[in-house]
Amino acid sequence: MSKEIAPSRQVAIKTLAAAMKYLIEAGGSLRRKDIMPRLASEIHFTEWEMELYENSNTPRWEKIFAFYTIPLVKTGYLQKVKRVWTITPEGEAAFQKGADTMIEQAIEGYKEWNQARLKESGSVTNDIDVEEIIHTDINELTIDEYEEKATDG
Repeated sequence: MSKEIAPSRQVAIKTLAAAMKYLIEAGGSLRRKDIMPRLASEIHFTEWEMELYENSNTPRWEKIFAFYTIPLVKTGYLQKVKRVWTITPEGEAAFQKGADTMIEQAIEGYKEWNQARLKESGSVTNDIDVEEIIHTDINELTIDEYEEKATDG
């Protein structure tokens, strides 16, 4: 029996697959402002995915997409420098295995990064559930805040 994929994960799969494809087709790098309109125009989003968050007036799919880029950055699959996104060789290799596999690997990499960060700072934590964080935090952060979280060490 196959595991049902959460709606937010489905959004991440289709948006990140498209974004990674765009990056590869462009030679590895694109500005964020060139990626977002393509996603909006080339992907069919459901009514649920298009719902706007009151605090930011941002469609749900954009927040989910932005949030799921954080593990890609922390795992080293994607670099974001001054709003230019670059897929790394590791990211391209992970993407070749499929978007769902890439996301799963990135989430595992994020967990490792976070545990190392917490160990270095002397903090103690339980195993992190990235999916739970997404559902908890997604309403509270703006796109710019996601960008900052993804690019800050």
